[in-house]
Amino acid sequence: ITASTGVAQKDACIQALTEWKLKDNVIAAPFTIQLQVIQAHIAECHIKRTQKKIGGPTTGPTYKLFSRFKQDYNSFQQLITEEFEVLDYDELGPFMTSQEWVENCWKKNVFPGEDYRELCELMTVFLGATLSHHFIIRRRGADHHARFMSKAIYYLKIYLLQNLFHLRPKEVKEVKRMAIYIAVFYGKYFLETSLTSSALVNDLRFLCAMHQYALVDKEAANETIHSINLHLDYLTQELVPFALFDPRLAEEEKNKLAHTLISIPRPSEFAVGKPKTPTITWRQDDQPILSDLLGERSWLMFHLLQLHNRQEWMLVPSNLWILFEDFRVAKEFVDFLITVNDCAERGIKLIGDYRDSCPLKESPLLS
Repeated sequence: ITASTGVAQKDACIQALTEWKLKDNVIAAPFTIQLQVIQAHIAECHIKRTQKKIGGPTTGPTYKLFSRFKQDYNSFQQLITEEFEVLDYDELGPFMTSQEWVENCWKKNVFPGEDYRELCELMTVFLGATLSHHFIIRRRGADHHARFMSKAIYYLKIYLLQNLFHLRPKEVKEVKRMAIYIAVFYGKYFLETSLTSSALVNDLRFLCAMHQYALVDKEAANETIHSINLHLDYLTQELVPFALFDPRLAEEEKNKLAHTLISIPRPSEFAVGKPKTPTITWRQDDQPILSDLLGERSWLMFHLLQLHNRQEWMLVPSNLWILFEDFRVAKEFVDFLITVNDCAERGIKLIGDYRDSCPLKESPLLS
């Protein structure tokens, strides 16, 4: 293609689909070079901004505190016991909703990736749970700016081992603030980024949690709130109906969402254009809910799926929705959508390793 713009990608794809006689099988496709619609990248934007605000900007490829911890690890590895520095509950009692969740995830081995499991395990210990096996803090690997999960793991390890690892007074405050932010708020939000139908309610709840957390750490919370307001892609009118298919959303909320949508006139046509992100106003006595974000363009998904029936399922209790064919079709569509690109990143890593292993003249990837 002549350019890397979304329009150029779109034209090239449509041309290829037409030539291959596959165009009629495609109802919609996104064309953007931005990564902000990948839920995990959105989450990483939040912690990146917050860490920069708390710890200050970095100039090198690695973070000096983490490099020092990695270098000193061998000197105190033999001294590590199971008496770790854990969270003082008196400080954050009202916010401790993630403790039971992360403990259950660890016990059920929910996360397949090694880094994800390690983050889950560290959060569990930090929040005061007793593990059923001998817990060992492993030597930490690479720290790079591209993936902030490694930074989350570093902060939790340093906090747990602060009695053995020397921290400067400023670093003590930084590590404590970041460890609390990660284990109590951010970790659960990040680990749930692969749940497509839950992306909307997770974003909204994370925003509400940060407004409440501002009473404890205003600087960290406000920086995250600013980042969230820059990445409201999943809270647009077009995507809010995804929450109708969230198995974890309360029936009362689902019913309210459905009743609000069915009361909005359904357009017969939809103008092509980029979704508009909402402006969410925060009030402690009137917190925002998903149904407030619905609009005419919330019917777009049903239009693209050619679900032109009256959508009677929205008029009955949510526990009966599965009996309606239109609901099942829409649910299957949402369930197959992916909000993370882990597989794509692993594919790029594998093809890069293959390229590097081939002699320059023999590698077809370099021609």
